[in-house]
Amino acid sequence: MSAHFSSMYDQSSGLVQWSPDGRWAIVPGCGGGRIMSAAASTHLRKLTCVRLEKGGLRPCLDKIEALEWASDSDLLLCAMYKRSLVEVMSVARPDWQCRIREGLAGMVKALWAPDARHVVTFSDFSLHMSVWSLSTRQLHTVRQPKAAPGCIAFSPDALIMAVATRRDCRDHLKLYDTRSWESLGEFTAETVDLTHVDFSPDGFTLCLQDTSLEYRVMFYSLAGKLVGRLEAYSRALGVKSMAWSPAGTLLSVGSYDQCARLVSPVTWKAVAVLRHVHPKTQPGFEKVACYREVPLGQQQDYEEGEDGSDNNKENGGAGNNRMRAPSNASSLSLVMQSRAGGGAVGTKGVKGGRRPGPESTLKPKISSKDVDITYAPALTGPIPSERPDPSKPNPRLGVGQIMSWSVDGRYLATRNDNMASALWVWDAEDLSLSSVVVQMESVRSAKWCPTRYKLAICTGNHHVYLWSPEGASWVDVPSEGLEILGFRWAPDGGALLLLTKDKVCCCYLSEPDAGAAGDDELASAGEGEGGEPLSRRQEEEEFVERGGGQEAVGVVV
Repeated sequence: MSAHFSSMYDQSSGLVQWSPDGRWAIVPGCGGGRIMSAAASTHLRKLTCVRLEKGGLRPCLDKIEALEWASDSDLLLCAMYKRSLVEVMSVARPDWQCRIREGLAGMVKALWAPDARHVVTFSDFSLHMSVWSLSTRQLHTVRQPKAAPGCIAFSPDALIMAVATRRDCRDHLKLYDTRSWESLGEFTAETVDLTHVDFSPDGFTLCLQDTSLEYRVMFYSLAGKLVGRLEAYSRALGVKSMAWSPAGTLLSVGSYDQCARLVSPVTWKAVAVLRHVHPKTQPGFEKVACYREVPLGQQQDYEEGEDGSDNNKENGGAGNNRMRAPSNASSLSLVMQSRAGGGAVGTKGVKGGRRPGPESTLKPKISSKDVDITYAPALTGPIPSERPDPSKPNPRLGVGQIMSWSVDGRYLATRNDNMASALWVWDAEDLSLSSVVVQMESVRSAKWCPTRYKLAICTGNHHVYLWSPEGASWVDVPSEGLEILGFRWAPDGGALLLLTKDKVCCCYLSEPDAGAAGDDELASAGEGEGGEPLSRRQEEEEFVERGGGQEAVGVVV
């Protein structure tokens, strides 16, 4: 794998977004609500290279508080809640513009309907929800909706909208036809205080999450019939998050008891309980791949053999950054590799991978910020844990927002919030723990690649950590002093937008496939004839010569 980086660009509010087709990336600027646009794509064999270039600016009336692409990758929604205003812009038609005002009722949320021709807005104090048509300028209103955005859900085929409302101290579900916006029916839910509505992937069932004060998930048919109920325990804080697998075969439910339960849509019962306890107490822990991040120079503490002897000499000496593979794994290596475009890539645990020779091994620079990830057949030492403060609301405890499925539902990644430095990866095929990654700092974000088994992790430093079934790796961002707080995967999985507090850059990842360009070919794409790195101007000129000039830069102006 190799990594290339774009230049750094200013951004504000962390509202950077890829368009659904991956052709554009929008970057809100810091200059009083301006929008800076990015980029287009060109194909180099099977690898997609995204060029991030500075584009035009369009001023908005106030600070942008929310930003969302329409599903057609043409229209862009910019919400300014302080002004109760939404601006809609078009990439294909720069002269076209639409403004939506809520007036005295205020605005707390705005989002797109799936057809990209209707905008949904929510007024303050849950007075009403409005559906605005961009084609006919018609307005449809729903009274007394629950808090947004959890109160609204669209079916997978985008034909039905479900809205949770509150009336006479009871929760109600209303269904609407999104073609005519006529009511299809209404029923009362047996919930205390509904917080989240979601459709099952087949579109035939509504999943209702009740208040976090109780563990209760209700399952209703579209006719309003209760088809299932999940109540794992009582008299304790309950459900914290829910996530459907892409195929709809399992529903993961995270809760405050530090467990994630996998629910079958056939019986609506939990078929497995994923407990976040030390891997040594898990069934079949010998097969669990455990990774721990440690400072450079201390990895030998985790590389001792069963007899307590130091295997470092056996693996090439202190400066070689290699270690002996466990007996039940294939050959492993730790190596810092230099690639064109800057940035270091560390790899390990690649099954069947060739151990690099001495000429390809670089001795990394040792500093307080340099880290390494080591592989251990069984996790050494405890997993850091915090004891939540019982006097404060919403304790940092249990499986919360970091719970996501891989592209086909094979793996589930979770974080127990009171063990914030550990990320757990579960295998949904045999309902067991597959891997644990323990970082030195708290995991801030973890997201799956949209096209393959690759999980990206950031912890607030200048590293991006990558996990796959073959092993763990990391990417060093070349700029010093960066704190990566989040990232956005490109829809094709070939690039990451890396976000700091006020900067953004694009990291292009490449992994050779059968018939795709290899690492050497990819690296040469960023070099001149003599093997020297190209300047920015040379890169742009060669990019245009390769045929990328027609769609090289897209600008929202």
